[in-house]
Amino acid sequence: MKRDAAITLKQQLTEEFRLLGFNLPADPTEAIAATAPIPVGLGLCGGARGEWLLAFRLFADDWTKETRALLATIRKRSRGELDSKIVAPPLLHTGSLQTGSPHTESPHTGLRPGSRIGTTNERWGTIGCFVTLTGREDEGPHGLTCAHVLAREGSESIDDLVVIPPAEDAEIPTAQIVGAISSVAPVAPPWMHIHVDAATIKPHAEIEIELNVGSRGPVRDVVDLNQEESVVVKHGGTTAMTLGATTAQMLAVPMRDPLTGTLAVYVDQLEIESTDPTGRFSAPGDSGALVVEPRSHGGVGMLVGGSGEYSYLTPLRSVLDALGAKPA
Repeated sequence: MKRDAAITLKQQLTEEFRLLGFNLPADPTEAIAATAPIPVGLGLCGGARGEWLLAFRLFADDWTKETRALLATIRKRSRGELDSKIVAPPLLHTGSLQTGSPHTESPHTGLRPGSRIGTTNERWGTIGCFVTLTGREDEGPHGLTCAHVLAREGSESIDDLVVIPPAEDAEIPTAQIVGAISSVAPVAPPWMHIHVDAATIKPHAEIEIELNVGSRGPVRDVVDLNQEESVVVKHGGTTAMTLGATTAQMLAVPMRDPLTGTLAVYVDQLEIESTDPTGRFSAPGDSGALVVEPRSHGGVGMLVGGSGEYSYLTPLRSVLDALGAKPA
């Protein structure tokens, strides 16, 4: 089907069956607000010659009679133009002492894309890249990562200190203070629907920064993947560089915080399937990592979480627009 038709059908089915990301009225009754949606997210899959499929994702450990019936109904409504998968419930890929991380290198004294970053509450993630904030260009580059890594209190977290967490094999684990939270994307989700989960860091003046993402220089452009399956590369603080391919976009995805158990629905996300020899595209501690399209070296999205071989990211353009930022 054509892209516009696929988007319209996705929206209609999401509302009709109360799937992940369905809209509630402004003042829902307590009973409606407490209703958990069916753990199915719909999105789009790029097809050949400008044609698109509806992406059906069941986020559960197994099928039930209800979800099999729903799949059959949606397959019929989409006239078979459907890509369906079952994915174990995803987790935010924040790192912590509880979730662990295989990263054991000595911490860097400066900041660069791929650096581990965190707060004094022993929660960490990755700097994806550096950006400049509109109206604050004279402040220089700010580091970009996920708000769930640094700024779980939203705008109240601004000016909180940011650190490079110690390596897990350090004899004397000492965190290095490198800056402070400088901005947070406005988060006012209707009933825990999140479009953008992002924050920026203003490095202290004495901290050296490097803008290069990988070995090919800074990311200057944003890539919108409105096409067939694309190869992508991630630069993360835990798993370093990994390879994957886009398998869905505009997808509603449930994400659980592994530390608090809080569940939120992230809407309009990109899905990446690992093609890396390790079998995984991301792991705990990679939240905030930048994902790029290797041919153009353009930014595709910022990683927020994953499950097994699948990872999920917010389109970089959405992140930059929400923060009023552009690549540095």
